[in-house]
Amino acid sequence: LALALVDGMVMVEQWGRAADTYEVVLTGEMLERLRPVQAIPALRV
Repeated sequence: LALALVDGMVMVEQWGRAADTYEVVLTGEMLERLRPVQAIPALRV
């Protein structure tokens, strides 16, 4: 899961500063398609 998140990182400019910030934008639907996320057991309450 961490590898998928790091691979998805892009440099972004933040508040007029040089592009020195990283962010990952994944929707819930995108996360649910990742195998490491699918391997997490569902919680039943």
